[in-house]
Amino acid sequence: YRLVIPKLEKIININDVETSDSVNILCSLDKCNVKHISRVLTPSNCNDKISLVFGPEGGLSTKEEDLLVEKGFVKTSLGSDVLRTETVPLMIASIRKYLKESVYYE
Repeated sequence: YRLVIPKLEKIININDVETSDSVNILCSLDKCNVKHISRVLTPSNCNDKISLVFGPEGGLSTKEEDLLVEKGFVKTSLGSDVLRTETVPLMIASIRKYLKESVYYE
């Protein structure tokens, strides 16, 4: 069924993270100054490249998040649940798949 296998890049130091002309998502546990995932990943951009940064259990530090926001990432909430680290990419992939397929059924 899968025609293209997603390419995952190596894990890098937070200072080396770069943005590109894509959707730049910073998964944040912060309750203030964040956009909900439904406002960041949309049907109009779900086919774009996605740069995703998420932290370890307990999230990134405020300093790390501030650095990433300065680089162009959007602080994003995935909802009220706190997800395990390994669950975050699966959730983003599921949302993206839903959005891509929803275009076909409109």
